[in-house]
Amino acid sequence: MTNDVTNTRTSALGALQALKANLQNVRARLPEGGGTQYMRLLKDGEWVFGQEDNAIAPGDEAIINPMSIKQGYSCWTNRAQGEGKNELLGEIMVSLNQSLAQPHELPQHTDPKNGSIVPWKDQLSFDLKMITGKYAGTQLQFKTGSRGGLNAIGAIMDAIFARLDENTEFICPIISIQSDSYKHKSYGKTYVPKLEIVGWADINGNEEGGDAPKAIAHQPEPEPEPEQEADDGSTRRRRRA
Repeated sequence: MTNDVTNTRTSALGALQALKANLQNVRARLPEGGGTQYMRLLKDGEWVFGQEDNAIAPGDEAIINPMSIKQGYSCWTNRAQGEGKNELLGEIMVSLNQSLAQPHELPQHTDPKNGSIVPWKDQLSFDLKMITGKYAGTQLQFKTGSRGGLNAIGAIMDAIFARLDENTEFICPIISIQSDSYKHKSYGKTYVPKLEIVGWADINGNEEGGDAPKAIAHQPEPEPEPEQEADDGSTRRRRRA
């Protein structure tokens, strides 16, 4: 557990707990259900979703439902080359207004391949809905335990917290989906998520300064997936953080 992640989580928890009662009423009306597809960043820096790895064009935009943000832990094996595909041994995710156990309070798992103890690691997630590009209207979930992914979601949570301080109804981030990279000393060029906030909408999907409502993403209960941590000309006109 790092202080940065913990502090960001605590700030966001306090912020979202302060949302007005009418936002909770709207949340209760949002649809729920399975079948949501995962958005993930491949090692080559490309964003994809679904079993067929449908490609999201760099700069495509999506709207995030802040009420869908979840915190928790995942327990993934970390096998050396030749030891087989990594496995998810456990996962715990809860809403920000729910208490979360400490890692040492959770069941301990060992890798069935080599018997090593597998630690629990921080994980965050949110639901989003594509609003530009080929897959506009598609509802997805982004779930991550990577350092780059946690930092990206942490920055979004901090931005939501700041918006709540402004006492505005436009607290749903509209993001441009991109990737960035850095040179890792062992793995070379490594891609990380870059989720730039380019606008804001209210809980009903009405964009700040706009007139066309865009329905926000629902909050499903999907099954876990293996972690991977990377224009059709439809990118929109505004660039407001």
